[in-house]
Amino acid sequence: MKSVDFPWHVICPATCMEKVMRMDAKEKRKEAIICFFPCIPFLISLGYLLILLSPLAHGYHETRSSSGIIREHFNVLFGLLAVYACISMSALIYCLVHLLKIKAMNAATKAVWALVLVTFTPVSFILFWYFEIRKEPVNLPVKRDIK
Repeated sequence: MKSVDFPWHVICPATCMEKVMRMDAKEKRKEAIICFFPCIPFLISLGYLLILLSPLAHGYHETRSSSGIIREHFNVLFGLLAVYACISMSALIYCLVHLLKIKAMNAATKAVWALVLVTFTPVSFILFWYFEIRKEPVNLPVKRDIK
């Protein structure tokens, strides 16, 4: 015979409202990887662009301008930035969901963190991990959803 759990949340919704996320060292390390990883494709894209434009910065008088160099390497730059955008967007969504589920943080602080996360990508992910995630208690009370 199959056992069926009784739906206690129908009778007493307050019993199911409390949810705790386990934020041990392993979980914080996983979130650190998620927060630090978008910096890698960003630095690769920036480094590639600086290498392309370095002859102009050193005073070499080439017949090409910076726009001509970028136009010639547009496909590679677009590919690098597309990879960066995908990775950064997934990390942004992950950080925003984590931020919205924190129960102990007030709405104004959440709004400021959301603005910082959206505006200063990818540095903001590192700051969010350093100032918020790293200092979270082992048993973090969270909301069931992000409403």
